[in-house]
Amino acid sequence: MPPPAKPKFTIQGFKQSMSPGEDYAEKTWKILQNAIGEIFARNTGNLSYEELYRYAYNMVLYKHGPYLYKGLQDTLTSYLLKIADIVKKTPESLVLREVHAQWDSYRMSMTHVRDIFMYMDRTYILVEKKMHVHELGVALFRDLIIRNPEISQPIVNAFLKEVERERQSHLVEWQLLSAVSHLYLDMGDDAEGRNVYRHDLESALLKSTSAFYATESQRWMSELSCSEYLQQVEKRLEEEKDRALRYLDLRTAPEIQERVETELIAKHMTSLVDMKTGLVWMLQNDFYTEIARLHRLFRNIRGGDTILQQCLKKEIIEQGSKKLSSEEITKDPALFISSVLDMKDKYDKIINESFLIKSVAAVTSALPTAEGNRAAQPASETAEAMSTGGGAPRSGAAPPSAPQAPEAARAPVGPSKPSIGATEETTALGMAPDKRYVNAENEAFEQFINGSSSSAEYLSLYVDRVLRGDFKELSEDDVEAKLNACIVVFRFLQNKDVFGRYFHQHLAKRLLYNRSTSDDTERSFVIKLKNECGYLYTAKMETMFADMRTSAYSVCTYKSSMESRGLWQGSSSSPDALEFDLGVSILTTGAWPVQTLPMCALPLSVMKALHSFETYYYSCHEGRQLSWQTNMGTADLKAYFHNFKRKHELVVTTHSMSVLLLFNTTDSMTFEEILAETKIPDAELKRVLQSLSLAKYRVLTKKPATKEVNPRDEFSFNDSFTNKQMRIRIQTVAAQKEDEREKQETSERIEGDRKPQIEAAIVRVMKSRRILDHHALIVEVTELLSGRFQPSPVDIKKRIESLIEREFLVRDEADQRKYRYVA
Repeated sequence: MPPPAKPKFTIQGFKQSMSPGEDYAEKTWKILQNAIGEIFARNTGNLSYEELYRYAYNMVLYKHGPYLYKGLQDTLTSYLLKIADIVKKTPESLVLREVHAQWDSYRMSMTHVRDIFMYMDRTYILVEKKMHVHELGVALFRDLIIRNPEISQPIVNAFLKEVERERQSHLVEWQLLSAVSHLYLDMGDDAEGRNVYRHDLESALLKSTSAFYATESQRWMSELSCSEYLQQVEKRLEEEKDRALRYLDLRTAPEIQERVETELIAKHMTSLVDMKTGLVWMLQNDFYTEIARLHRLFRNIRGGDTILQQCLKKEIIEQGSKKLSSEEITKDPALFISSVLDMKDKYDKIINESFLIKSVAAVTSALPTAEGNRAAQPASETAEAMSTGGGAPRSGAAPPSAPQAPEAARAPVGPSKPSIGATEETTALGMAPDKRYVNAENEAFEQFINGSSSSAEYLSLYVDRVLRGDFKELSEDDVEAKLNACIVVFRFLQNKDVFGRYFHQHLAKRLLYNRSTSDDTERSFVIKLKNECGYLYTAKMETMFADMRTSAYSVCTYKSSMESRGLWQGSSSSPDALEFDLGVSILTTGAWPVQTLPMCALPLSVMKALHSFETYYYSCHEGRQLSWQTNMGTADLKAYFHNFKRKHELVVTTHSMSVLLLFNTTDSMTFEEILAETKIPDAELKRVLQSLSLAKYRVLTKKPATKEVNPRDEFSFNDSFTNKQMRIRIQTVAAQKEDEREKQETSERIEGDRKPQIEAAIVRVMKSRRILDHHALIVEVTELLSGRFQPSPVDIKKRIESLIEREFLVRDEADQRKYRYVA
């Protein structure tokens, strides 16, 4: 049986008409218009917002949206025109308060109006693409009040006057200024897309700021010192930063800072630096705090760092050149290098304490995270109601009628240019010296150090004194610190091979005369040089150390051999036995900077000892040849004075020994007689006699008693010589620095050493390039050799010509300015 059919229902509309009467829109609008008037009059106690909402709803529903929208616009316009008349009549001193009060009242009223017309907002306005109710209210207030020609200028003038009063240290009602600032921000953009706050208020504020600080800077420049001026600038920057946070838009802060920096710093940078109390004066008096303040203020100004670096560099060069050219310093190598090191310490401290920037690690750790970028936003129905939707984040206190924003919400976010204030700390934590100033310092030191032709020689002499232990007060750590400082100066030398030549000579004397305080320290310094310039730079020096070790072993085995045969000193009475203890240093030819001089005449006992060692050495090393260098040896002598009543042990050179032993058989001799007996070269003999008769320990007397040694001068044994020390070291008189002739000889030797290095560099470049033009070859060779010395283009060209003559290179047939490498 089929299921019963379901009944069907039909829904029909009402038969009576639902359309309103012809005057419905007019009557309804009258009700709404009166309600709007009551809202603006703050008489809302008898209003039913639900009923008013229904009226507005029905008008839109019955297609009276255009009538409703135009009526609302006309009503708001009429009300605002009345407000405009009130504001126009307000004195300028009270106009800010009046405008703020009217806006505050209008804004609160518009929240209720918006609620009544909410349905129109969501339907008709969206379809017709008209301004929403709250946007309409803001636009009308902007056009009829804020942009009113008779009102806008008094408002801006009053605002600027209050700001200027505060800059002049008067108390102002900053909460009111904050409210007015927020009012302009709420106005959003005008019909032409210009932001009202930026166009009307901020632009005028920036202009007045520039004018105010332009005047103030001129007054400060004439009244204050550089230090006082900078303090005032930092104070002003901090004040402006605080002012922006209290009652201006956050985007205004960097703009204000830029204007202040431009007027107070950028336009006076050169004048500030060149003041009598400027950077030079600060550097000379070690005012680290003031220099740091100057750097902080200048570093954000375009060209500021360049001016400071140039001034720093110029001052270092002037002071360094002045020091190194003074007569007192040029005479003393130790004082010369000490002055350089003291200057380096001084400016290192200045840069490490004053020219600081955030280190990379500190910047990385300070990068904001996603959570950290989320600023707390105060939520209130009032603020949401009148938000323009496109405004920038605000700072400062809210208007008196609005809730106070929490501190976190007022943190400056957005501006990419950092603010600089007096509270910025330059602590060591997270800070590092600015590399640009470090480079400027290094360039300055390099320039003035290389401006003196004696720098390399004097640095070697200073290192020589440190390694010989002339500075008795230095501990091991102090010696190491001094040597590290010398390496810093060494880096500044452009012609490092010149230093190498002098250091090589001084090292040889220390090793041969056993004057080093520590072999480990010697080797440590040579390793430092090796790290700076490579293996080839120190190859001969390391060979010298190896020779000393080999020599010690050879002498030890020779002594053992002689002792086993009973021929060592004191071992027997055999005529072949040695009369004294013999020590020999066996030097590798070419590794030691030995000045080859003829062998002087030695006593028979000494010659016997030398022949004995030669015999032993040749028996151990077949095919080798020994060449005795008596000018490099030393001897220990026992000398008796005061008619054999007082004995001293004299440590002298081999040449001095030969001279002193002559006086065992005679009381006096002339220079010419000594020369004939000893066969010591004339110049060397004069130095020997000066050290024995004119220096600190005068074991000989000279007639006449002049400072110079002449051929006819007579020398006698000084039997009355006395000294508290039992063991006396008498060193041959030698100038601490070279004379002109010696400098010329050294220069020639250095030039001779450079020739093969330049040629090797040319061949190395050409071997890789195969073909290269003249200019490019000069550049590459100079760069390749810059670690050792700075070759001149003329020297390089001479070496190129030499290589062409020897057929290592040929000129290109198509272009004579190019060279080809010949395999």
